[in-house]
Amino acid sequence: MNKNVFFAIFFTTFAYLACNDEFILTDSSAKPEFSTDTVLFDTVFTDIGSYTLLFKVYNRENGSINISEISLAGGNNSQFRLNIDGFPGNDLKDKLLHSGDSLFIFAEVTVNPKDSESPFVVEDSIKFVTNGNTQFVQLRAWGQDVTLINGEIIQSAIWKKGKPYLVYNSMRIATGETLEMQAGTKVYFHDKSQLQVFGTLKTLGTLEEPVLLTSDKIDAMYKEAPGKWYGIIIVPESSGNELHNTVISNGTFGIQIGDLETPLLPDLTMHNVEIKNMSVAGIWANKANIKAYNAIVANCGISGIWIAAGGNYEFAHLTLVNYWRYTTRSKPSLVLSNSTDYNGTKYTSPLVAKFYNSVINGSSENEIGFSQFEATPFTALFESCAIKGNKELNILDETIFKSCFKSFDAKFNATDKNDYRILETSELKDKGNMEVVNQFLQLLTYDFKGISRVVDQKPDIGAHEYVEIKKEK
Repeated sequence: MNKNVFFAIFFTTFAYLACNDEFILTDSSAKPEFSTDTVLFDTVFTDIGSYTLLFKVYNRENGSINISEISLAGGNNSQFRLNIDGFPGNDLKDKLLHSGDSLFIFAEVTVNPKDSESPFVVEDSIKFVTNGNTQFVQLRAWGQDVTLINGEIIQSAIWKKGKPYLVYNSMRIATGETLEMQAGTKVYFHDKSQLQVFGTLKTLGTLEEPVLLTSDKIDAMYKEAPGKWYGIIIVPESSGNELHNTVISNGTFGIQIGDLETPLLPDLTMHNVEIKNMSVAGIWANKANIKAYNAIVANCGISGIWIAAGGNYEFAHLTLVNYWRYTTRSKPSLVLSNSTDYNGTKYTSPLVAKFYNSVINGSSENEIGFSQFEATPFTALFESCAIKGNKELNILDETIFKSCFKSFDAKFNATDKNDYRILETSELKDKGNMEVVNQFLQLLTYDFKGISRVVDQKPDIGAHEYVEIKKEK
C-alpha cells in the first residue's frame, strides 16, 4: 500500500475514533450550561396552544458529558410540552453531549381555563441531572382566560370589557342583527380570521377605554407585526355601522367595505379610530358611504386608504401616514378612483371624496394618486390639507385643492412607534381651518387624545392638536 494512503487512512480513523470515543467526564464539576435560565411566554390564551420557544444546552467542558436525565418536572400533568433535540416528549435519558456541542430544546404551552378576568401565571421547570448535579431551567407563561368565538354567527349582543374575546375561524354578525362592543372591550383574532359584518357593528369605546381589535399574537415580538389576521369585512347590505375610540391593528385589511357588483353602498361612521400595521390596506372601499373624524390610518403595505370604485367619503382631521418598512411600497398612501377592472370587467360608480384639515404623508415621494374614468362623475376636494406630492401634483388647482400645500415638515413625535403627535415646530401647527371644526363641532372640538381645538381658534392639521410632549424618563 502506498505509504501516503496508509497514513491518510490512519489519521482519518484516529480522528473519527477520537471524536466518537471522547473521554466522558464524570467529575461533579462537569455539567452543561444554558442559553437562558427562564423561558418566558408572553400572554397565552386559554385552550389555544402557544407559539414555540427554544433554548440551547451547551457542553463547554474539555470532554464529553452524559446528561443522565432531561425531564419536565410537572410530568404528564404539566401544561407545557417539550421537544428535546428533535425528539417530541417530556423526558429523555442518557443524552451524550460531546465537548463544544449543543442541543436544542423547544417548548410550547397550552393554558387551562381558570374563569378569571385577570392574567395569571403558569409555571413549570425542566430538570437536568448530570454527574450528580441537578439543574433547572424555569418555564413561565402568562395565561389569560377568554370567551372563545369559533366560527359563530352572532345574533344581536352586547360585548363588555373584562374577559377578552378570542375569534377562531372567523365570525359573522347576522343580517339584521347588531353587535355592540362597549368601552374597554378587547377582541383578539387568530390567524386569517375575519369579522364579517352582514348586520351592524357598533364599537363604543372612550378615550380612557378604547375598543381593541387585533391579532392574538400579542407578545413583544409581534407587537407591530402586520398580516396576523384578515380584518373587518362590511358587506353591501350592512348599515348603521359606527366605530368610536377604537384601535384596529396588525391585520391584512383594517376595513374592507362594499362590493363591485351591487349598487348597494354600506355606510360607516368613524370617530377617533386608529387603523395601523396592515399588510395590504387600512381602508379598502369598493363602493361605500364613509364619514371619518379624528381618524389615524398608518403603515400599510400597499395603501392606507384605497377607494377603488366610487362612493361617498368625508374625512376631517385625518392623519394618513405611511412609513411601511417591511417591503418596497409602490403605491401612494391615498388612492382615489371611480372605476376598477376586475376579471376582465370594468366597474364604475360616481365618486365624491372630501378631505378637510387632513395630512397625507409618508416615505414615498408622492403619497396621493387619482384614477378617473371620464364617463363617470369624479369629485375630489381637499381643503386646508397638507399632502406630500411630487412635481406632477398641481396643488394650485383650486377645483380640487383649496388652501393646501405639499412641501412641509410634519415633525411627528415618533413615526417608528406609530406616534403621530406633532412637535411644536411642526408645519402642521395652526394651519387648519376653524370653519371646519365649527361645521362638525360635536365631533371635532377635541382631537384624538381629547385636546381642545377651540381654545386658540387655530386648529392644527391632522388628528392631533399640538400639546407639549413630556420626555420619557
